Amino acid sequence: MPPEKPDSELKSTTILLIEDDSVNRLLLNIILKKINPDFDIQEAVNGKEGLDQFIKKQPDLIFMDIHMPVMNGYEATVAIRNLENGKDVPIIAFTALTQKSDREKCFNAGINDHVSKPVAIESIQKTTYKWLGLTTED
Repeated sequence: MPPEKPDSELKSTTILLIEDDSVNRLLLNIILKKINPDFDIQEAVNGKEGLDQFIKKQPDLIFMDIHMPVMNGYEATVAIRNLENGKDVPIIAFTALTQKSDREKCFNAGINDHVSKPVAIESIQKTTYKWLGLTTED
């Protein structure tokens, strides 16, 4: 599923990874760079740092872990959504929580989509393309 936007539009795309586990951050970073090496990938190790990075970098897309120290993913999402410029940025839960109630809690916090760990490259690619508007598929 190749992107429908030209590569030049992808070069200015910033993706923020908010994940406390260094292995998961590395894995997601590698997957995203395979999808498009021009993505500007920023990282944060907890929700508070993620909120600070959001304010500084204004990313186009966020992958958010749920269980993190300092500020969890739900709290960080609510804080981002309460910012004027945080109302529309796509936030994707990147979590091992897979129960329907967990997904509903994510959506109620303002998270747009959900990718379960362990993750497949195709799942990350499809979700990334969907929320960056790179394809017409749902």
